[in-house]
Amino acid sequence: MYINTNFRISGWLFPDGNWIDCNPWEHLKAAKELPFLIEKSKTCNKLQSLWEHEDEELLRSELAKIGMIKVCYYLIDADFLNTGQLYKLQELFALSPLDEEIEFIGRIKLKIQVRIFLKIKDPERLNNLFS
Repeated sequence: MYINTNFRISGWLFPDGNWIDCNPWEHLKAAKELPFLIEKSKTCNKLQSLWEHEDEELLRSELAKIGMIKVCYYLIDADFLNTGQLYKLQELFALSPLDEEIEFIGRIKLKIQVRIFLKIKDPERLNNLFS
């Protein structure tokens, strides 16, 4: 069995299922440069107020509320998933070793092997696991 020990993904997954890569330590910096979020911040007062806030966790939390999902290696920071996002995550993790564990953090809390995650068809099964 071939194991890809260099498997590394890091980026943002948009509500429409589109993906953008970014460095693992620059998620929020990259988010502030995305046209989708720049436009969203102009119409969302809460997002706009958090844009320059020193506590970046507050901004990350607000981005999750509008459907943005942060992925860093095997950590998926998500409050909820839609079908397009689930399928994109499965596409990304299909290149990963199947025995690795993905950990959902954020509102969804779950550790799951990649091989099992790839079989999930309904995102509601994950959305119902929030704490």
